[in-house]
Amino acid sequence: MQLSSKFVGVVLVACGGLMGFQAQAATQSRQIALIAPNFCQLTLPTTSSPIRNRATGVRNEGTTSTYVTCAFPSGEGRTAGGSSNNEIWLYVASLDGVSHDVSCTGVASDGFFNLTYVSKTITALTTKSGGYGIWEPGDFGGTTTIPDYGQFSVTCLLPPQTAITSGYVTSTTNVGT
Repeated sequence: MQLSSKFVGVVLVACGGLMGFQAQAATQSRQIALIAPNFCQLTLPTTSSPIRNRATGVRNEGTTSTYVTCAFPSGEGRTAGGSSNNEIWLYVASLDGVSHDVSCTGVASDGFFNLTYVSKTITALTTKSGGYGIWEPGDFGGTTTIPDYGQFSVTCLLPPQTAITSGYVTSTTNVGT
């Protein structure tokens, strides 16, 4: 009898200590990989466009610059208070062995459809991986995530003999406690 009342006392003390314990949310960094033909398209589609969707990317095989728009998903979709996107990456490459500058503008929308535009110049390098641009929270006035409410796009003026090859969305996901 004495042993069981000591055991019950220890259990009650342990349970009391746990009652004051605050569970912390666990997060996990995730990255969505995107292949350009699946998330980029010609901004003004025409039958005479030099833009070609290939397995290696959205390519400007012509002699004039053309606008291409890429829509990036959010790791969490549209969520109250914003998205969980930490970085948006866009890769561009040269097709003719010469480096080219590609002008791109990232657009983030808040919950009230107020748009914030951030332009970057990405150099399409002659290497296999090409060049890349990164849009981060600080570009849009955010601190830890891009304030885009799951709505983020990039429009680029794609020079002749360049391609958008791929993109990535890095996000932080709440996976519970």
